Amino acid sequence: MIEFDRTDGEEDLRGPYGPAGGTGWTDAIRTDVTKRLAEIVVESPGPVDLGRHWSRILDMPFAADGDGGRIEADMTAIQFARGDSAREMLRTLVIEVADRDGIEARAAQRGYLVSDAGVEMCGVRFRLMR
Repeated sequence: MIEFDRTDGEEDLRGPYGPAGGTGWTDAIRTDVTKRLAEIVVESPGPVDLGRHWSRILDMPFAADGDGGRIEADMTAIQFARGDSAREMLRTLVIEVADRDGIEARAAQRGYLVSDAGVEMCGVRFRLMR
């Protein structure tokens, strides 16, 4: 899923902005917990081809690296990697957080898998970085 919203001047996401899902999302911002989405990792049996395809869609350069590659998008990098599945999937969200220990403790209390790599929930990995 990709969204092509924009803000006037493109500097403040809380400024004059009309996202497709409405504007109520700003009430849920918790910068004492999370800071930003730093990267997404898309796994694919053909990561280079998929990355080049997304590069054309986004009109942004794709940089191949080994068995995959990445696009340095405006605010979030998109990494394309070879996965274990025969299907393409959004596999990992790399999130810069303020309170990794607290997030992991709450996730473990709720029964989610917590490891050195972060938290796994509903087949998606949340790799937490300080």
